[in-house]
Amino acid sequence: SVDSRIAEPMRALIDDARAAGYTQLYFCSGYRDYDTQYSIYWNHIWEYMHDGYSQDEAEAMTKQAVNPPGSSEHQLGLSADILEYYGQDMEPYIGGSGLMLWLEQHCTEYGFVIRYPADKTAVTGVEYEPWHLRYVGKEVARYIWRNGLCLEEFHEQLQAAIDAYLAAGGDARRVEDLIQTSAE
Repeated sequence: SVDSRIAEPMRALIDDARAAGYTQLYFCSGYRDYDTQYSIYWNHIWEYMHDGYSQDEAEAMTKQAVNPPGSSEHQLGLSADILEYYGQDMEPYIGGSGLMLWLEQHCTEYGFVIRYPADKTAVTGVEYEPWHLRYVGKEVARYIWRNGLCLEEFHEQLQAAIDAYLAAGGDARRVEDLIQTSAE
């Protein structure tokens, strides 16, 4: 499941991807509650520890691929993992071909971005995930794509613009109203 605000854009994206030939497309994961995210996170840690890593090493390695419970975008309901077919590996090497390429080229048309781009690992702290889409709305998605940004960089630019506006005497209530309107 996903947040109701993204249900229609997600449905349209999936329908169009299937129409483009990706008929086995698999909606792998949408909303996750805290307990599910906790299980996924700790299962990764335990796997690394089973392979001989210390808990600190295992946690550091896990955080490159799985967000800790309470900080995963899946808990917002605004993200989704989409694979070309059931059972496809969720590894960076699947990017750049097939459905992953189609998503990269078309997801902004529906208001989504590839949340963890290949060239932004140093900024996001998360390895490349070509299957992980985040809904930000069409205008923001297009801006992020046109400017080669990730969500963290967009947020920095937005915050800098707000700070500059306020420093120039801009109306703080107007900023608050815009934020409230966009949240609705």
